[in-house]
Amino acid sequence: MTRRLIHILLLFLCMLLGWVLGYIKVPYIELDDTFWIGIIGCLGIMGFIISLFRIWNVQKAINPDETPQSSLNVSMFKSLINYKFLVAIIIIGLISACLIAYYRTKQLNEELKMTQVALEDFKSNTNVEQQRINISLLLDLIHKLDSKPVNVQDTVEMINMIDRIVSLSSSFKINRVWDIANKVNIDLSEERGLLLLALLKTKMDSIFFNKIKANVSFYGADLRNADLHGLDLSGIDLKYAHLEYANMQGINLNDANLNGANLMGVNLNNATLVGTNLISSKLSWAKVNDADLRFAKLGRADISNSTFLNSNLFNASLIQAVLCNAVLIEANLTKCIMMATILSNANFSKAVFINSYIHSTNLSDAILNDVIIQENWILRINENNNIGVNIMLKNYQIVCDSLSIKDSIIYKLKTNTQ
Repeated sequence: MTRRLIHILLLFLCMLLGWVLGYIKVPYIELDDTFWIGIIGCLGIMGFIISLFRIWNVQKAINPDETPQSSLNVSMFKSLINYKFLVAIIIIGLISACLIAYYRTKQLNEELKMTQVALEDFKSNTNVEQQRINISLLLDLIHKLDSKPVNVQDTVEMINMIDRIVSLSSSFKINRVWDIANKVNIDLSEERGLLLLALLKTKMDSIFFNKIKANVSFYGADLRNADLHGLDLSGIDLKYAHLEYANMQGINLNDANLNGANLMGVNLNNATLVGTNLISSKLSWAKVNDADLRFAKLGRADISNSTFLNSNLFNASLIQAVLCNAVLIEANLTKCIMMATILSNANFSKAVFINSYIHSTNLSDAILNDVIIQENWILRINENNNIGVNIMLKNYQIVCDSLSIKDSIIYKLKTNTQ
């Protein structure tokens, strides 16, 4: 039984050694340390198997007539000497293989890190070279646009020029840039921002530019601090563009797509945004006074700390929008839609809420002094699962005002202290 256990132990160590050598991928064809480790490992395994059979045959041939018990006692001591020697060799081989594999893996990791650094440098150089090529193409395009007549007709040449602009815009990549002011990584395309600004400076008629706006995407364009006041950018695609602190006073953005765009701190006073897609956009700290936002889509938009003084939001959608600390004094919110809208400390003083649809919204913290409503407004907000209606009714009361507009009766919310 003891001999069998020793045989099993030796076979296990042999298998373990083979597994280790196989794990570190040896024997190897190249003439390096892994190749010689593999050769030695294979020779060791072969020598162990040959020695095992030789010991077995020699011990069996020496005393064939001995009883099993006496044969076991005589050969046990001699066999153990050979077995211990072989076990020691195998253990030393295993330890040596593990050490060599460890240092080899460490060396490979260092080489891998150096390769990654070299790859990053190559990518950076490639990006710089690609930017140079793009800028060169952009300058060439501007030169050709400036050399064309002011009134460009719908010709094959114009269509080819638009296709070229589309291809150039599509070739510009979105890069991840560290925003020092907000300390976050942002994804933007400086080249697309430059392309749009360059197109705005070229000599082209409105027909040509309208076709460009209808076909070219300025997704993720970097337009931070840009001066875009008074421009006609109706129908333009500016999804996820970065327009932080841009001057967009008096701009025309009718039916434009600004889904997910960052408009933090922009000046949109007197701007026209009829039917504009501003879903998930960021409009915090923006100035949107005297602006036309009829039918605008502001779902999930962040409008916190912004001002909409005397702005027209007729039939605008404010579903799940955030209006914390927003100022909408004298704004027109007729037929606007508010569902799960956050109105914490939002100021709606003297705003118009006639036929507005408000559902699942907390009204307890909103400032509603002198807002204009229809007669059944309280009944409607009670039916639409709104929160804080009772608190609002403690602070405000409905007053019928027949003096504001001649021959008309309007209803307002007045604070109970008035």
